[in-house]
Amino acid sequence: MKAKEAIVTYRRTETDLPSHALRDSAYVAKALRELIPDGPQERFVALALDGRNRITLWSTIAMGDATSCAVDAGIAFRWAILAGATRVIFSHNHPSGDCTPSRDDDEITVRLVKAGELLGVAVLDHVVLGDYETYYSYCDSGKLGAS
Repeated sequence: MKAKEAIVTYRRTETDLPSHALRDSAYVAKALRELIPDGPQERFVALALDGRNRITLWSTIAMGDATSCAVDAGIAFRWAILAGATRVIFSHNHPSGDCTPSRDDDEITVRLVKAGELLGVAVLDHVVLGDYETYYSYCDSGKLGAS
């Protein structure tokens, strides 16, 4: 059996992400708006955090169409594990502007939380971004991982 080589590429961006601890969902949503531009399609991203809730890395996990975005839990955690993240925050936008989570959003959140528990990577939140300054936080709503 041949060993496979893994290459992890870290990119610095011009985005000015906070280097100090993320403190609440409003602060997280503001930072995420720098990563998820307004556009006609859903974009699902993840923030890798260290033990002090500081962003160490971020990645676009999936891109979809105007109404949905297929997210694979294995892909969602692969990069975080390789980067040594102990915690993650997931987020995606709703191009419609309505940040109310869909049933699919609820289901992927439950799957991601369960996968994180198995892998030892805590999912701190899943934030759905709407238009302007609107957002929905699964953590704030008490629905993080609730089935």
